[in-house]
Amino acid sequence: MPDDLKAISSYFFSMNNAVGHYADVILPLPPEGCFTYLIPDELLGKVSPGMRVVVQFGAKKFYSAIVRLVHDNKPEKVALILSQPTFTT
Repeated sequence: MPDDLKAISSYFFSMNNAVGHYADVILPLPPEGCFTYLIPDELLGKVSPGMRVVVQFGAKKFYSAIVRLVHDNKPEKVALILSQPTFTT
């Protein structure tokens, strides 16, 4: 990872410490704003701001989203983060 990306990632991680059960994510869709998803137990502590995750939006649509914030503020409506994409180099 380039040094500038490491610095940005480190900055966001230190701001949020990636501790929480919910993640606000940004989707590549026309509705503006963030959407809140539940972080499954197997991903707790592994999801942090700036990270890409796979989420379901709608009945059958799956999207790659960017994590904006990790927190413990339970929303009225919540969906489940499905996975962290894995990349090979």
